[in-house]
Amino acid sequence: ALVRDPEGLKMSKTRGNVIDPLTLIDEFGADALRFALAIAAAAGKDLRMGRARVETYRNFCTKLWNAARFCEMNGCVRTAGFDPAKLNSTVNRWIVGELARTRNQVTAALDAYRFNDAAGGLYEFVWNVYCDWYLEFIKPVLNGEDETAKAETRATASWVFDETLKLMHP
Repeated sequence: ALVRDPEGLKMSKTRGNVIDPLTLIDEFGADALRFALAIAAAAGKDLRMGRARVETYRNFCTKLWNAARFCEMNGCVRTAGFDPAKLNSTVNRWIVGELARTRNQVTAALDAYRFNDAAGGLYEFVWNVYCDWYLEFIKPVLNGEDETAKAETRATASWVFDETLKLMHP
């Protein structure tokens, strides 16, 4: 595969359309660049790389950071002896099931050397499932009066976040 600029032209020093990866790292961070490359590297397809693509995945890294801060601010910490099979709350059982589905998808993609599919599955889970749905669903629980539900939800949110980070760094 060829690395191309955002307009689809082959990157070349003579054309002057080469992007220095160190500049992108300085501006957006190494994780954003790594994820942008992983998610764009489909087998047999040319890779279009530009600042906007890396910026998109910098925003994804920021989303992860904000989820971590949300968990920390709400007392979501890894709990010794946590067993996802013993959850009572529907929303907690749901997110554990979604994580299992994502884990299977990512594992299958990595086994097939389809790193872009693995990255895409992780992106979908983190952004659209964990952050946009689950963290919103648990806000009323964390602000409620039921201490048992709060404890279960805090442990689940932390466990799912930790397991997601492990999937992102196989």
